Amino acid sequence: MTTQLTTHFVEALRTTTNNNKQKGNLLAVLLNRYHFSAIRYEAGG
Repeated sequence: MTTQLTTHFVEALRTTTNNNKQKGNLLAVLLNRYHFSAIRYEAGG
């Protein structure tokens, strides 16, 4: 469930980034950190 929500969030961010590069770049940085943490959590680490 967590992975599905994370994936959906990634896709939503990509759409936002495509629509607005300037704001999207900042969101991408924040998402990358969030997504990395989520992956580590999913892996039990």
